[in-house]
Amino acid sequence: MSQNLLLCPSSADLEELLVRRIGERTGRRVHELSVRVADDGVMVQGYAFSYHAVQLALSAVREVLEIAPVRMDIEVLAGAPRKDEPLAIARPG
Repeated sequence: MSQNLLLCPSSADLEELLVRRIGERTGRRVHELSVRVADDGVMVQGYAFSYHAVQLALSAVREVLEIAPVRMDIEVLAGAPRKDEPLAIARPG
């Protein structure tokens, strides 16, 4: 277990640490990022435009929690938006 985990006594603190670490590691390439910590592991949700961003997010989680079960629920969308285009995502629902 990482020393960082010992500094975060509550799941809310751990979630905040994981969100911050994922953002730093991925260069903020995971959008609508959400992290939930439960007794059975960690769930990471959001969307990205590359599988590489998903891999970086998982690496960030592993830096903090080396052995906890992790469910990566990051949707990879086709094609990154151009800088002059507004970001519009149609979500089923």
